[in-house]
Amino acid sequence: MSRICVAAAVAVTALNGCVQNAPTCSQPETVALVLQIAGEHRSVAMLQKIHNATLSLDAIRTVETNRQTGAHSCEAEFLIASVRFNQKFDITYKSELTDDNRHYVTVFDL
Repeated sequence: MSRICVAAAVAVTALNGCVQNAPTCSQPETVALVLQIAGEHRSVAMLQKIHNATLSLDAIRTVETNRQTGAHSCEAEFLIASVRFNQKFDITYKSELTDDNRHYVTVFDL
C-alpha cells in the first residue's frame, strides 16, 4: 500500500512541476499590462489627458491561484492622480498564460 502512495505522490509532484505559473499579481510586467489596458479605456484616457494624471496600483492582492492553469486572480486599488484631481477605486484583474506561453492580462471593473 505504501508503494502506491509514494508512486502517486511522485506522479502528482511531476504533474505539478509541468504547470508554469503566470507572472504574479504584483510583478512589474503584470502591473505594466494592467496600467496599459486601463490607460486605453476611454474614460481613464480622457482623465489622463484633461488632468495630466498618472496611473498606479496600490494594495495589490492575490485572491486565488489556479493550480491547474497557473493563473492568478487579483485585486488592487487603482489610482488616477494629478495636481488637481485624485480618484481611487478597486479593480480586479487576472494574470494568465496563453497556450503558447505569452502573458495575458484581463482587467475588470473599469
